[in-house]
Amino acid sequence: MAPVLVAGGTLPAATYYFAVTYVNAHGESLQSSFAYKSQPANNTIAINSPPAFGDAVAYNVYVNTIGNSPYPRQNVTPIPIGTAWNEATTGLTTSGPNLPSFDTANFAQYQLPSSSDRTSGITRGPDGNIWFTVGSTMKIGRITPAGAISEFQLPTAGFPAPDPIVSGSDGNLWFAEVCGKQIGKITVNGVATILPTYLAGNPVGITSGPDGNLWISTTGPSNVYKLTTAGVFTAYPAPDGGAITTGPDGNLWVTGQNSKLIFRMTTSGQYSTFSQGITPGVMPVDIVTGPDNNLWFTECNGNIAKLTP
Repeated sequence: MAPVLVAGGTLPAATYYFAVTYVNAHGESLQSSFAYKSQPANNTIAINSPPAFGDAVAYNVYVNTIGNSPYPRQNVTPIPIGTAWNEATTGLTTSGPNLPSFDTANFAQYQLPSSSDRTSGITRGPDGNIWFTVGSTMKIGRITPAGAISEFQLPTAGFPAPDPIVSGSDGNLWFAEVCGKQIGKITVNGVATILPTYLAGNPVGITSGPDGNLWISTTGPSNVYKLTTAGVFTAYPAPDGGAITTGPDGNLWVTGQNSKLIFRMTTSGQYSTFSQGITPGVMPVDIVTGPDNNLWFTECNGNIAKLTP
């Protein structure tokens, strides 16, 4: 977003603050960008169109001179992406709808104990709490629905980067150390164990399978591993690696992040690949089973897609 001054207007000298929101087929997002510009008297303002983003088809412009709420909207209807906005000949309006605000009634944030903590994976635990990985400081975290946070240091040295985490059928949490190429588990009381086996590739996805085992997807090289809760691994060759989930059909479904495909693997290690519905050349990122018994996955270009198993 780049505000532009145009001579000949009637605006008074001031610093003008701008906010732009994207609009797609479902409605308006929260603000995507802010800018401000100081100008002398007797000018008018224009704003170049923001760049295309995801499935946005238009944008809205909000302007004030105080830098905080309210920000009245200046355009009556959304402005198509690629079209510049120009201040109306009647000047700036002060009566338009206000800029969408942060939803404090339905959204809350919780600060981790250390400013060095960077969260990665997250899952619902068997104890009714939310469990997450802290890759930057090698911890597993737990947060209660009320927001009480506990962290547990992992017994691994270096930078193994714990990331994906899932609840296992044994009542423990299981996680993958992406850089360390190992799998770990942690009890709901915070006792962590790292399995001694080093995988051939980097474990980038983990899920609890339909057979009660853990299933792990790796890259470099690509394999899918079955892991029993007793710690026994079985490796199956795979065409690629990425996020992994259990499908409604009792198979494992994996995003092929290098091949730009989705593949299905049976619990006996047989796989089939699928490309229909995936944007050509675009990486599928994460995948989950939806309430409609379809597979839903994200693409790195901002799309969300579904696949019927």
